[in-house]
Amino acid sequence: MFGYSYSQLLLYIYGGTKLSFGIGLTLMRWHCVYVLLLAINGISEGFKFAVMNHSEIDRYNKSLICLSVGFLIAGYCLVSAFGSSGFIMANCLNMLFRIVHSFHFIQEYFQVPRYWWSRILPHSSVIQTLIAITIITSVSEVYLCCDSIYKWIWHFLLGGCCFLLFLWVVWLKENELVRFVYEQWKKKESSESKPKLN
Repeated sequence: MFGYSYSQLLLYIYGGTKLSFGIGLTLMRWHCVYVLLLAINGISEGFKFAVMNHSEIDRYNKSLICLSVGFLIAGYCLVSAFGSSGFIMANCLNMLFRIVHSFHFIQEYFQVPRYWWSRILPHSSVIQTLIAITIITSVSEVYLCCDSIYKWIWHFLLGGCCFLLFLWVVWLKENELVRFVYEQWKKKESSESKPKLN
């Protein structure tokens, strides 16, 4: 959400109007989508490889060959249609197919209902907050970015307030996540405070 609305500001600060408009902005926004899919795939595929046996890994590697061929075809078609941003779109499709495959494997591994993934979605209040923030920051980008330094400072400050609002909603509604992060932080802190033996 913040990646889409603040790509233009980031590129404007880094390289001026040459980067913050046109294809540079489009590439940056699509790359934000790609990074999100990479994160989801990293977690789901990491679990899948951890529990797969040797024959399942071999079978999956063979399916990746077919997926690579599909990626090349999709890349050619999307680049022809959308230019250089089509290559990132093809990568997004590649990650999406791998995520679907991993989710299907997890469903069969645990013998859970088809729509099990709905249980791991954030609280509805968190999702609603994300949607509201996306709308607010998108409108802010249209009216405040990036004509003058005063306007984009207000755009930046609004994003900071929205981020604090998001953290507050997560703190209120995602108790298990907050507790898990706190416990991991305490473990790391205690392990670092222990004296090391020479």
